[in-house]
Amino acid sequence: MNTDRIISVLSKNKKALQLVAADLEMDWQMLQKEISLESQQKGVFYIDGGARGNPGLAGAGVVFEYQQQRQGFYYFLQHQTNNFAEYTGLLKALQIGIDNKIASVIIYTDSELVCKQINGLYKVKNANLKILYQQCMSLLNKFTHFEIQHIPRRKNQDADGLVNLAIDKQKTGKVKLAVAPH
Repeated sequence: MNTDRIISVLSKNKKALQLVAADLEMDWQMLQKEISLESQQKGVFYIDGGARGNPGLAGAGVVFEYQQQRQGFYYFLQHQTNNFAEYTGLLKALQIGIDNKIASVIIYTDSELVCKQINGLYKVKNANLKILYQQCMSLLNKFTHFEIQHIPRRKNQDADGLVNLAIDKQKTGKVKLAVAPH
């Protein structure tokens, strides 16, 4: 019997849930909530955006990890700012999640600005970014769970490479990526 099946059976059996929760010294309803979150469709995204010249030729890159597969998406954005490109990467990732019926998403970005604005730590002052921010917040409501975390640029190399691919090719496209070892 696999773990997913055990979790599925456990989540539907209140008595079993209460026994396990008691053994873990936690409230059974909290355990049920944890199991529910754990069993949802999850997607992991690495996003990036950049502009050569800022503003300049711009692109966004998204790496999508889901069910032991990795896909890369790149978007040519014409002439834009770096921050516009970063937000576009987030918007595209959220749309990919929605299109794939993902319930729970984790997004990694090397943009401290986007991360802190989405997490409510910084205000969005730029009028163009406010529009993108509002679009992102609207899409976030479609997920049952969402996290965005800042990571160093060196841990976001695949998404960064997709940004450069978009700008170099001046095209939008999709590529299959090797599965990263965990």
